[in-house]
Order: sequence, then C-alpha cells, then structure tokens
Amino acid sequence: MTTIASLLRNHARRELSLGAWLLLVGLASPASAQGEIQDLMGSMREALTGSEGTGGARDALFSGRARMFGEGGQFQLQFRKSGRYLLEVHTQVDVKLALDGDRGWELDPGGAIWTTDLSGLERRKLFYWVMSGQWLAPGAKLEVSPIDPLDAHDDFYLRGLRVQAGVFDARLEVNRSSLLPRKLIVPDSFGEVETEFSQWSEGPGELLPQHVVQREPSGSEVVLDFERCEAPPHYLVDPLAVPTTKPADAHFDAEIPSSIEAKLAK
Repeated sequence: MTTIASLLRNHARRELSLGAWLLLVGLASPASAQGEIQDLMGSMREALTGSEGTGGARDALFSGRARMFGEGGQFQLQFRKSGRYLLEVHTQVDVKLALDGDRGWELDPGGAIWTTDLSGLERRKLFYWVMSGQWLAPGAKLEVSPIDPLDAHDDFYLRGLRVQAGVFDARLEVNRSSLLPRKLIVPDSFGEVETEFSQWSEGPGELLPQHVVQREPSGSEVVLDFERCEAPPHYLVDPLAVPTTKPADAHFDAEIPSSIEAKLAK
C-alpha cells in the first residue's frame, strides 16, 4: 500500500499527494491524523536535511548584516548541537538573545541583563528551533496539531506548534513545493510576532535560511542577512553563561553603615 509519506517524497507528485493528505486529515480520526502529521514531518525533515539527515542544529558560527530599529550593523549567531543558541546583534546598540536548553537570558539595548522565562522562553525556543531545524529532530520537545490549508495552489499551515508543557499555540506556514518553513507566527501579549524565513541554502548538514525577518506587534523589526559560516571557536569563558553587570572586584565596605540619614530640602 502506498503511504502518504512515500507520495510526499516523490517530488513530481508532491502537490497532488499533499492535496490528498489535506483531505485525509479532515476525514481521519485524531490518532490516524496525528500519524499522518508525523509522516509529513518526516518528509519535511528529508527536504531539509536529505535522506540521511536527522534534523537538529549543528555546531556553527554564522555572521552577516543586520538591521534593527532602523539602523544597520552586524550579527553573529551560534548554533550548538547540544541545543544552545546565542544571537548577538550590533548596531548603534547591542542586543544578545541566548537559549541554553531550558534556560535563557538577554542583554537589552540599555545594557540590562534579563532572565528569559515562561512565555518569553517559549517564543525563544520556537524561533531558534524552526530556524535551525531542531523542531524536526527525533525526540524534539514539540507538539504539533493538524494543519490548515491556505490555498489549493499555495502554502499550508501547521497549527498548534507548542513547546511541551507550554501555553502558546504557534502557527508555521510551510511552502507547498519545497516543504520548507516560510513564516512562524507566535502569539504575543500585544498581538503576534511574525518571523519570515527565505533564501534557503546549503548549511552545515542541512538547508538554512539566509534571510530572516522578525516583526513585532509594535511594527519594529530585526533583519538578518547571512553571509558567512564557520566552525565556532573554543572559548575560555562560556559565551552563553549569564553575564554579570557587577565588576569582578566589587565588594561591600563593612565600615559604611547600612542606613543613612535622609534630609528634606526646603
């Protein structure tokens, strides 16, 4: 019996098989529909990594041009196959966004360090996981619900992308002909954060987007144009360790009292 997954791997018949798949999902039971989703995700993983690929991030250091708050600059992005990521954007101000497994932190434009948790951590995971292909790796901590078609000749949505034990249901728009992600849409307190992926090209072990645009509900956007890829260097200090804003030689003077007199000026 020919399976949906085998039909999807036949490039010449991909659009026909996908249309049939959409119809079958609409008629199938929840259990069988989930099985069909896994078949489709397997085909998407093959489109991303090749027949021998398993998905997931590789150790790599990317760099290129960035645009943030309307200002041009540079960026560096680290992928670690252990599931660690660090994005550094340098324009008139500096921003760092780190994800270390189930922990995250960020350096904001004002120079303050913030721990990323709860909903912010979920959004960070979805952003890095989709961009790196981690979301398609076997055992990825992600739940996916059935899909919604957009147009008979256009892309389709995977809806209900949710980090395990998370609260947000994101949507991922997938290109019908290439089976590659096109747009990630994640709920936000003020609307939706949209991240577009395009210009997919050969990367370390898989295809990677060379042009990424993230738009906030406020209208601000960050644009990344990838130019170089190399092996990450060996660091003496872990760049993903949460930085401290206190100088290494800072200390409290025990001779200074813990309370001071307050005087009101007239």
